[in-house]
Amino acid sequence: MKAKNILALAKSTAERIYFEKLIDAFSELFTISIADNYQDKHVYDGLFCFERQELDIPQLLFSFEEKKDCVLAEPHHFSETQKTIALTQQLTSFYHHMETHFLDYLPYRVAFYDASGAVAYDNHKPSNPFELADNATALDGWLKDQLDSTEKGQLHLPLAQSAFSAILMDSYYKVISPNEDKGYVEIVQDIKPLLEAYLADSAQALVGWSDVTSGASIASDDLDL
Repeated sequence: MKAKNILALAKSTAERIYFEKLIDAFSELFTISIADNYQDKHVYDGLFCFERQELDIPQLLFSFEEKKDCVLAEPHHFSETQKTIALTQQLTSFYHHMETHFLDYLPYRVAFYDASGAVAYDNHKPSNPFELADNATALDGWLKDQLDSTEKGQLHLPLAQSAFSAILMDSYYKVISPNEDKGYVEIVQDIKPLLEAYLADSAQALVGWSDVTSGASIASDDLDL
C-alpha cells in the first residue's frame, strides 16, 4: 500500500495541532504536509481541510463540531478505542476513494461483494448505457440465494436494451476458496462482439438478430451481423 501525498490546510493553531497528530498515526496511509494555503507547485493526491476548497482534487472535510459529511476532529480520537476505530475507518475510506483501479475505466459495472453480500468494490459505472452512472448496492437476497444453491455458482441475466448496438449481459459469480466463501463478483459485459467472433469463426449467422437471446443459427458464407 503506497502512502498518498496529502496537504492538510490549517488556518488556525488548533487545526494545525490536530493535523500534526495525524502525521505519525496514519503514516502508512498518508504522507501529510501542513500549510495555510494550497501551493500549485506541489502535486497532492488529496486535501485535508476544515473548509471546502474550490479545487479539483479529492477533499476530506474536518470539523470540531458534529456535521454531516465531516470527520469530527477531537483529541479523544487517539485515547478512546471506539473513536480511534471510527477515525481509522473514515480515513481508510478516503484513501480508497483516491485509489484508481484499472477496472474503473471499464464502460460497464464491475462490483465485488463480500460473503455477506455487502459492496466491497464498485467501479461506479452503470449497468446500462442509457442510465446515469450509479453506485452498486448490496447484493439482492434472491441473487445470493441463487448463487449459493447452484453447483457452478453462476447466474447470467440479459439486460433490457433500447438499441441493437450492444447486447448486455449481467453476470454474477460466486468466489470460493478451499476453506471459505470469499464473496461474489458482478460483471456487466457487451457480448455482441463475442457472438460476432464466434459466429464468424463457425461460419454461422443468427436468425432474427433482433431476438439474439433465442434465435437459431444457420450456416452462412456471407456473415453480416
